[in-house]
Amino acid sequence: MLCLKCEQKEALRYSEKCADCENKDLGFLWVAVIALAILVISIVFQLIQTINLSVMLMNYSYYYLFIPVIFEFVGLSLLLALAIYTCKLFWQRNKKLPLIFIILVVSNLIFYLLDLAITSYIYEIKIDSSLLPWFIKSFAFTIFWSCYFLISEKAKKVFIN
Repeated sequence: MLCLKCEQKEALRYSEKCADCENKDLGFLWVAVIALAILVISIVFQLIQTINLSVMLMNYSYYYLFIPVIFEFVGLSLLLALAIYTCKLFWQRNKKLPLIFIILVVSNLIFYLLDLAITSYIYEIKIDSSLLPWFIKSFAFTIFWSCYFLISEKAKKVFIN
């Protein structure tokens, strides 16, 4: 049986496509691309907010409040660099992508928890239950994508093989 997509090569026995067409088809991985793009955009917007906050703090001479701002700026910059590197690996279909993607989502969750803890300690803000839905969504996002890249046959075909 010929491949349904290119109609030139022999289809794989478990699929209706040849090996080349099977590797080109990303399937559910497009959702990972969209999630990665949203993550990059949100990090950029948060960096802009952090820069605006630091300018405001300099205008009012609140220098002792710079510790969380510096932590947030450095952390967001590192997360942005890792996210851009992950995008590069994705488009190159590099075999390191599953590991780097998992590192990105786990470090994203850890960074925001540390940022929340440092900010609440220095600004003496009490952490309330309104952040619980955010934490549950972030934790679910991290677990889902980590499991997907570890278990998915499609991810293994596209990136590892």
